Amino acid sequence: MYPPFVKESFIVNILDKYFRFVAMLLGTTILFCSCANLSGQNAPESGDADLRSMGSATDEDQSAEVSYRFTDVPVPSKFKLDRAKSFIYEAGSFKAGIITYSGWSKLDTLVDFYKKEMTNFEWEMVSIFEHNDTTLVYSKEGWSCTVHLSSSNLGRSKITIKIGPINTP
Repeated sequence: MYPPFVKESFIVNILDKYFRFVAMLLGTTILFCSCANLSGQNAPESGDADLRSMGSATDEDQSAEVSYRFTDVPVPSKFKLDRAKSFIYEAGSFKAGIITYSGWSKLDTLVDFYKKEMTNFEWEMVSIFEHNDTTLVYSKEGWSCTVHLSSSNLGRSKITIKIGPINTP
């Protein structure tokens, strides 16, 4: 099939180099497209630009949203609800849920946001656990709320809010 002076191993070597080059080119293209998407889209200019204070209505650039179906739990306005990781149970007057949000912010800025904003909604801090992630535990008459804050190396943060009634004797 090939001239006698072209050895079969030479053809295999050429094809091997060709496929490696194409694979490397494809991988590099995917990497650059992914990084370009992560770096510019949805990322705020500063680490706390997406955290807004609900308590100061006079500042036009500051606003927060309340948690999905729980009007007394604040959420930074740039964070999006992750319905696939959220669950709310309602039966009569009973309501409890695990609600997850994701967005771009530094972990320290999120912690400061919740320390300030939860008190604006009359929540009292019970405890705080800090290691790689931070968990804030709050309570108010008849209710308990746990806010778990985590951040990835790329700057994407996740907020998990667990809220429900407490039985008090």
